[in-house]
Amino acid sequence: MVKTFLHTIQQKEHDDLLRESFFAALFMLAIMLSCALPPLVAQQLTPQSPTPGIPASTSDKLTESVNFPRIGVYAQGVGNVHWANFAASANGVQCCPPFRNGLGTAFAGGATMQFPLEMDSTVFARFNLFDIHRRFSVNVRGGIVSHQAWLRSSGDTVLEQGGMRSARIDYAMNAQLLSGGGELALSYRLGEQLPVREAALQEAWILSAGVRVGFFAQRVYSQTRTIADPLNRAVWQNGMATDTMVNNQIIPNVMALNLDAAVILGLRREIPLLFTEQQRNHPNTAFVLAPEVQISLPITSIVPNRGWSHARLQAGLAIFFPSEFPPKPAPPKPLPPPPDSVKTPAVAKTSQPDKPDSVRPKASPTFAVQLIKTVQDTSGKTLPAVRINIEDHVARRVFPLLTEIFFEQGSDAIPGRYKRLLVQDTGSFTTKKLLYNKKFGSLDVYHDVLNILGRRLKENPASTVTLTGCLGAVGKGVDSEEADKTLSLRRAEAVRNYLWDIWGIAPNRIAVIGRGLPAKPSQTTDELAKEAGTDVADNRRVEITSSEWEITKPVLDDDTLSVANFPVVRFTAQMTPKDSAARAVKSWSLQVKQNGAVVTESKGTTVNVDYLWNIEYAPPRSNTPVQIVLDVETITNEHIITQDTIGIEYLSVTKKRTTGAGDVEKNEFRLVGFEFGNTGLTADHKRIIKEYILPVLNFQSTLQITGHTDAFGKDESNQRLSRLRAEAISQEIGFSYPAFISGEGNKKMLYSNKTPEGRFYSRTVQVLAETPIE
Repeated sequence: MVKTFLHTIQQKEHDDLLRESFFAALFMLAIMLSCALPPLVAQQLTPQSPTPGIPASTSDKLTESVNFPRIGVYAQGVGNVHWANFAASANGVQCCPPFRNGLGTAFAGGATMQFPLEMDSTVFARFNLFDIHRRFSVNVRGGIVSHQAWLRSSGDTVLEQGGMRSARIDYAMNAQLLSGGGELALSYRLGEQLPVREAALQEAWILSAGVRVGFFAQRVYSQTRTIADPLNRAVWQNGMATDTMVNNQIIPNVMALNLDAAVILGLRREIPLLFTEQQRNHPNTAFVLAPEVQISLPITSIVPNRGWSHARLQAGLAIFFPSEFPPKPAPPKPLPPPPDSVKTPAVAKTSQPDKPDSVRPKASPTFAVQLIKTVQDTSGKTLPAVRINIEDHVARRVFPLLTEIFFEQGSDAIPGRYKRLLVQDTGSFTTKKLLYNKKFGSLDVYHDVLNILGRRLKENPASTVTLTGCLGAVGKGVDSEEADKTLSLRRAEAVRNYLWDIWGIAPNRIAVIGRGLPAKPSQTTDELAKEAGTDVADNRRVEITSSEWEITKPVLDDDTLSVANFPVVRFTAQMTPKDSAARAVKSWSLQVKQNGAVVTESKGTTVNVDYLWNIEYAPPRSNTPVQIVLDVETITNEHIITQDTIGIEYLSVTKKRTTGAGDVEKNEFRLVGFEFGNTGLTADHKRIIKEYILPVLNFQSTLQITGHTDAFGKDESNQRLSRLRAEAISQEIGFSYPAFISGEGNKKMLYSNKTPEGRFYSRTVQVLAETPIE
């Protein structure tokens, strides 16, 4: 009966402790939130400055969306490492050799909240980190952590059984500790600093550091002793070799107030789940998965007078739920009345005396603004833009990779137009992110060639490259560099050093060679350069070669191509009277919106409004009419706003597939690397045709093959040369597919010929392939 009574008392003490600790944990979490929320709420109410690269009005809207707090849950597996120094039971009764250390596996979980920070808020002004404020956020968590531990010790003792006086006894302690509490941590986004919207769409590594404060809600332990040696010759009073000394008793003398405090360091990967275009326009309507690891280092001990502390390694997954619902399409706003019908309301006269001319405000010039929107049909006829038909197609663009780096005369420094990264930014560099902007073309990809090669060498650790540095024209030409015998080698070493220092490519994987002219120079004199009005720099280069196709192969972009019956819409404005407008207009801004989101926009500071909307670069994504808003600001800061709409007929790939409508796959290939004045195909040309072009063709495919040249040479010879290049590509593809073959020569320049890469990329054949999809 006494034993039962004592057990009841003990159980009641345990239940009271559990209840009190739970409310204490909630109290601590409330304190953390009260400290974190005021500056964050103030931040949300404070107008944000425009984001670089995003127009002001769009930036404000996206900042409000992206900076919305995130709420989620997390679950983790926990590995506990305990260290102790006590030779007694956890309740202090002397029993055994000292317990030194132990391990344990357990769990953690709870709710989490994330708040983005603006460093100009009052609390964080002292950090002086205004340029990178969007990298920071505060994480607040509330949950439970298990601290389970197995502690063991072993030692010799005296037994008066069976004539045995000495035996080895193993002691084992199983501690079940559970604490509830909260975490407050400051997080920092690694990698490239992106605009607000892009940062919300991209995966990112996040570092965090902070503190956890909790209270032990459960602190019970069991302890056993086992006769390990001699075996089967001695037993305890229970008749067995193992005896339970303590069973589920509360550990006394736990840290004052049952406090559990620790410093936490964490690393997580945030992965936004964006499946639809609607989610991309509104990132907070998507889920975010965050695999994470966390180290917890103790501030307090479990039992201070026993020297019992522990650290934790936690790994798991957090899920942040959507913080807003997808917006419903907004109905188009009604059109304003024509300017002529807008009458200025009459102002009632008063009996007050007129003000002197010196204090009377001067009336600003008044004028009317009419928005004009036009398109051109295939014959070049100008028509009013009333309705645009847009159809999406599955498309692939193949960007050829020119593996030459061109240098300035007499220099071994890599020119600034080649994009270079810091070491810490290489981990986030991918060609997928590089091609995120639809306006990117071949030259944009080429200027990242060093980083593309660095990434590929990193992903293919067995591959090697050879860097061959070359001089300009040898002789008396303006490009001659033969006086400096080591210049070509230093150029190759400059490229090697970037791959070594930034991308960590071992020098034994990079062969470096120096020579005079390239093995196949573009030209050896400067007469042609003088004709074209440019400098001969084609031969001042480092050639990058590799036996591995994976290193130098083209860059692929699988995307959706939007084709419109009128690909370009032109917006102009007619202001009457012109003389008043010329004196009064300060600036203007024009926005094209759909469903409340900005599709494209432009600004100007002249009286002439003229903007071309290229629909391929910025297409609408629904059948809702687009709204055009023209805002003209006067020198007196007044705004004259004119609005209009254009109907949209949008046919997506998904809709065509679900309705069974016919579809066409459009592919674009460009084959560069033709030698100067030559039509012969290279090994890369043949491989691109075999691996990229032929697999997408069938008997219904149609081809348009167009040859181009650089600006050097006479028009007639370039016209013939470009046609022969197109015919050479057509013959390699084969005559099984209908093809329209033409040569543009240098009549239609694809790129500026002021740079050597522009000339190299102009010596190309463009292959456009259309294949019906059944």
